[in-house]
Amino acid sequence: MKIFITSFLSFLLPIIFVNAQERFHDQVISIDAKEAIKEIKNRVLSNDLSILYEINHQDNADGVNMDLDTNYVIGFGNPKAGTVLMQKSPDIGMELPLKIHLYQDESGDLKIRYPNMKAIASDYGLEDHEVIQKMNQALNKITEGL
Repeated sequence: MKIFITSFLSFLLPIIFVNAQERFHDQVISIDAKEAIKEIKNRVLSNDLSILYEINHQDNADGVNMDLDTNYVIGFGNPKAGTVLMQKSPDIGMELPLKIHLYQDESGDLKIRYPNMKAIASDYGLEDHEVIQKMNQALNKITEGL
């Protein structure tokens, strides 16, 4: 039994790791954090999307006397688009709104991470939905050239 579990896990773990990498886009950015946040927000708004929340994890860490490098999340979307998806599969609400994560990694690079909505939507049977395609296009447009 122990051999079976070990064999099964050695088969399953690479699949989970590959899937996690396909679910998100990561890119190093060349501008500083404050400029990146401002630019992302401007691009979100210029794509007729609403900023729904902002979380500054670094400030929150400071508030409890802990250190954390840049770590910021912007949540945004279009309620009509999200509603269309949730009417098809209510569970996709867990993935919405769209978000971009700006963070400094362990090597000091400033990066953004954002979802590959087609890969994520496949969990809900919506990978080919036109709204998902539009979401990916918007995310790519917002993050291009940062």
